[in-house]
Amino acid sequence: MYVTVRRSKHFGGTDEIVRRAKEGLVPTLRRLPGFVSYDILSLEDNTVMGITIFDNEASAEEANKSFVLWAREQDLRSLLTGPHEVLSGEALVHVVDHDAPFPEPGGGYGV
Repeated sequence: MYVTVRRSKHFGGTDEIVRRAKEGLVPTLRRLPGFVSYDILSLEDNTVMGITIFDNEASAEEANKSFVLWAREQDLRSLLTGPHEVLSGEALVHVVDHDAPFPEPGGGYGV
């Protein structure tokens, strides 16, 4: 598994970032071979983090290129403050509990 983590500060709201990602980025990522998951996290101190996981390195690299194009098209910088941090690498442990309850609608999850 190959992971890319992106972390940025935002202006105090993630709704627009999430909307744009659901409408444009997520469908693109899901079409790439080896797609495993994509998450957007709202963290303390106006921090937003995106985590992309693919089952092979080539697709993870293609996803990173797709993200850069999408971010430029969406003028994502207008929603973020300062530079963002991008880290990529191999997942050493990846555990998913398929029996865990899925959050209710409006809980932030789901496409």
